[in-house]
Amino acid sequence: MCCVDRLNPHRSGATIAGGGAAVAVGFKAFVGGDASLASGEDRTTPNIGRGRPGSNAYQPTADGLIPAEFLNVNAIGKNEVLTSDMNFFSQGGSLSVALNKIPGMNAVSQFHDTIFNRNLLNFNAFNNVVTMIPAAAVSYAANISHYSSAICRNCREK
Repeated sequence: MCCVDRLNPHRSGATIAGGGAAVAVGFKAFVGGDASLASGEDRTTPNIGRGRPGSNAYQPTADGLIPAEFLNVNAIGKNEVLTSDMNFFSQGGSLSVALNKIPGMNAVSQFHDTIFNRNLLNFNAFNNVVTMIPAAAVSYAANISHYSSAICRNCREK
């Protein structure tokens, strides 16, 4: 019996892993890249134009995706070009850099950004906050498929 099964005997480890895999496929289709627990590359140099090499800010594609060359970049915070070290809430700003250390937060931000990049909701303070919860749920669930087999394998060895 897998350790996931021991935690919740009403669900099998395979069901949880399969659910995670399904969410991972949906995440990739929606965002354009895989969910990951990895941090994004912190880009903190100011005044590099949006979408240019080395920039902290990306230009969404025509269909609202984060460009492939920016999927490994810290996307936490406002998608605006840094103008100084004082852009606290911007991608690459001090809050962004700190939150980027939390495993999976960059994936949450990528999913969250895509909601607005695709114009599924109008961007305002309320929608910005309430969409963080489903973005986190989807992003962390998508990561289950990457790690569930390793967790179960580790439990079997004990």
